[in-house]
Amino acid sequence: MATGANATAKPPIDDIDRRIIELLQHDGRASFQNIAEAIELSRPSTRARVLRLLDDRIVEVRGVVHPSVFGLHAYAHASVVVTSPAVRIGEMLAADEDVPFISVTAGAHALVVELRCADQQSLAAALARITSIDGVTQVTTSSYLSIAKDAYWPPRPLSVSDVDTADRLLLELLQRDGRTSFVELGKHTALSPSAVRTRVARLIEGGVLHIGARIRPDVLNTQHVVGFGLTVDGDSTPVIEKLQKWDTIQYLASCIGRYAVIGTAISVSNSQMAEVIDLIRASPGVRVVDTWTHLCFVKEDYDHSPVG
Repeated sequence: MATGANATAKPPIDDIDRRIIELLQHDGRASFQNIAEAIELSRPSTRARVLRLLDDRIVEVRGVVHPSVFGLHAYAHASVVVTSPAVRIGEMLAADEDVPFISVTAGAHALVVELRCADQQSLAAALARITSIDGVTQVTTSSYLSIAKDAYWPPRPLSVSDVDTADRLLLELLQRDGRTSFVELGKHTALSPSAVRTRVARLIEGGVLHIGARIRPDVLNTQHVVGFGLTVDGDSTPVIEKLQKWDTIQYLASCIGRYAVIGTAISVSNSQMAEVIDLIRASPGVRVVDTWTHLCFVKEDYDHSPVG
């Protein structure tokens, strides 16, 4: 449930920087030359801009690995109602390896939690750990059927299942730095650069890996982050197909449980957010829209070591 890390400073960026960021979101390993040609700027100027974006931590280019490679096959969203301080309970949950995302929210519930577990039994156990915390009064869940849009989820359907030891090492390295050169990756894996290139291309095409830019939300003035849960009439597919095309929708998933669709919207102002929510509410097939405002993110950590 990508949202971006908390930050306070706002390094200045211009329209050219924004275009570079868009290109890096699509392909985090895009060469300086290809980026330069796309934005019609010289290669040296493009290189300087990309390096500034990376060095100033305006963006991070990292590999996103399908969670099944980590042995994780059961995913859920949990809304948590508490009577104790929400941040304190969130910090207690942060130690749980099955919980990659925790946000303190304003709305009907105090916390939103995402769980990624090995199987349904492990998921049930993780939920039981949450409900057993002193101060937690209610936990409502929706199990994910599919992720339609997420910076922490490869966009291609998973079609590769045979991931070997060398692949896993490459995935681990690319999670740290998605722009690590093939030469450097080869040094760590005892593979030639061409062999590394072939393996990385296969992992990307097979839906195992996506390499893209993660953006600090404050840099793009998208401080307003609102989650939403939808109940719909019948099949949720038409609703998801419509909403996933919107730039203001950052995360989108189909579910079973309390909600049929769960998502995250971003905006530059409260008035724009109100318009986005109204447009969601007016979408054909949407029956009920519940919303919650993200106040602070206690944990956002989707990186693992691939099992093997």
